[in-house]
Amino acid sequence: MEMKPRSRDIWVAVGVVSAPSHIRHRTVLRSWLSLPDSDAATLSLFAVRSGGAPQRVSESLIAEQREHEDMLLLPTVAWDETRLRGTVLTLAAWLEHAATHLRARFVAKVDDDLYLHAPRLASMLRALRPLGDHSYLGALAWHGWRPALWDACGFGWTATLSSSNLKREGCDKAQAEVAGPFPFAIGYLVVLSAPLVAAAVASPAYAAELARLRAFRPARRELGINEDVWLGSFLHRHLHSLPIAFVDLSSFEGIVDLGRGRRRAPDLMIPRSAVAVHVKSKEVGAFLAVHDLFTQRNGSAERCQPRQPRLSCGTGCPKISVNAYTISSDLGRIAAAEITPSSCQPEGSANGNASSVFCRVWLEPGGRPAYSVALQRFVQCGRGAGCKEPSRWASPGERHRVRCCSDSPLPGWPVRAGCSVWAESDGPLLGGCHLDKTFEEAASICRGAGARLCSADELRGGCARGTGCHGDRHLAWSGDRFPAADPPLQLPPCSVASVAPVDLAPLVRTDAMLQRVLGMFPDRGAGWGPAPAQTERPAHYVHHDASLVLKSPWSS
Repeated sequence: MEMKPRSRDIWVAVGVVSAPSHIRHRTVLRSWLSLPDSDAATLSLFAVRSGGAPQRVSESLIAEQREHEDMLLLPTVAWDETRLRGTVLTLAAWLEHAATHLRARFVAKVDDDLYLHAPRLASMLRALRPLGDHSYLGALAWHGWRPALWDACGFGWTATLSSSNLKREGCDKAQAEVAGPFPFAIGYLVVLSAPLVAAAVASPAYAAELARLRAFRPARRELGINEDVWLGSFLHRHLHSLPIAFVDLSSFEGIVDLGRGRRRAPDLMIPRSAVAVHVKSKEVGAFLAVHDLFTQRNGSAERCQPRQPRLSCGTGCPKISVNAYTISSDLGRIAAAEITPSSCQPEGSANGNASSVFCRVWLEPGGRPAYSVALQRFVQCGRGAGCKEPSRWASPGERHRVRCCSDSPLPGWPVRAGCSVWAESDGPLLGGCHLDKTFEEAASICRGAGARLCSADELRGGCARGTGCHGDRHLAWSGDRFPAADPPLQLPPCSVASVAPVDLAPLVRTDAMLQRVLGMFPDRGAGWGPAPAQTERPAHYVHHDASLVLKSPWSS
């Protein structure tokens, strides 16, 4: 479906790469697509391949576009293209459309597991406009590329590490040309200035490379081509004469990658003022949690000191003059900054382009208003009365005693009258007493014995009482994950924490149509007609003031 050229200027056009069958997930993603944009500075569209689609698929996509007016159907890309070519061809078609039909100063491509606050992205890009005409932004990493094989090789977070990995992996010894290492923006968020997009699309190498890709038949059928690495390699191989400003957002607190964060630390901080969150999951509950963080208002936000973004050039630019200011919006106060163009004089870069500059963005310390979202577990005493502290919802990182229950008999485990479970706190199967364990440690201990954590009712009812380790009067972990009832959400001031659990289900498109659509369309398979009703109990999270803390709730 060809779209007419846009008559108004916009700051950033965002293309969300989405497969034709992902109807259900597009409905969830419309949570952030519908965020208010008072300046009308953004345009967000789903880029969906549709070439040669069967009639039922084509009619479904056209009906969805007519209803929401947020889809760009790409007839030049086969609707059933696989991971092999589909992502590169879809990205290329989106860039061509943006260069031809959209009057945008920046063009972004995002994955469909990213939650994006597009108005804040536009504000951030306004602040970065002195960088020059040709800008390339994202969480930058480094890679090598073998053009003949359409293969990425030698990943590294720095140029030095990538160069070392190229040699270690033997990329330079393969019977194919190796380009790199070069910087590339990781695919969940890639932003290019409009002049850079125009230069890429107009390059003779662009059409030639895509034609070569369509004819490509790899020796390994399972090979998938990384569109983000390909784009970085294309800029490196064919546009190296342009003065490109590479802006690394990986240290910018407003861009949060949950996938990378879980490898670095058990908890990951997400400020309420974040620009984008790479959820790294397509689970509905995860998106609703982040959407809740972005849309809840904090009445005391004006009393919180905002942070200021700063830029640091990694090549030949020890100092940058920054004029920080604050932008008001319907969703709170957004920090932004202007950079003095003449303050940064680059001295060269790794790709041989003496006029390229590498920058890094981060936030200064400060009390930016935010909330915390953490999955809570219930801790309960081992007897109904005489507890030393009250039962409560607790963070999984706290340390408490371990008591295990089994629905079937285990050697040496007692069962109390009136109870239907066998319980133990000590003994050979458990390896002795466990007094101070986190929730995950406690659950693992019980699983190792062929059992589970007792429920709060089982602990409260005394079914695990008297099982050793002198634990009847102390709090022990239960397996309870969800609160029985949801008290009203109280938005706290910046210095006060709240432990009120929140049901996140109503926070995205609360109309009945959303629930109907979520039930009708699965994310995989044919999925083009009504399916049996699906109910998905939303995860419950807890809000605090300092930040959004995600402890991988959707994986526990």
